[in-house]
Amino acid sequence: MTEDTASHEWDEQAGPHPVFLRDPATDALVTVCLELAAELWVTRSRLHHLEGLLTVAGRPAGEVLDSKVGKPADAEALAQARDEFVRNIFGSLANLPTS
Repeated sequence: MTEDTASHEWDEQAGPHPVFLRDPATDALVTVCLELAAELWVTRSRLHHLEGLLTVAGRPAGEVLDSKVGKPADAEALAQARDEFVRNIFGSLANLPTS
């Protein structure tokens, strides 16, 4: 069996997710890193645009954001968003085969 054939067989066994490395645990960690990088970029981009809009409106972005953090009305929505965020990022670790 050549390395190309072994790689192809591994891909078929892995299912619908892309496979980067042969070891499932290491591959799952790479997937986590890629998910974190994607989430961080989206967050930075949105924050940049939000701060720009707030500055145009004449209010310092920090002042507006600080007044919104920790409001009880947001607690449930933020908890749901956090849970989804954790599932999206760490989901590949949950799917590792157990010995």
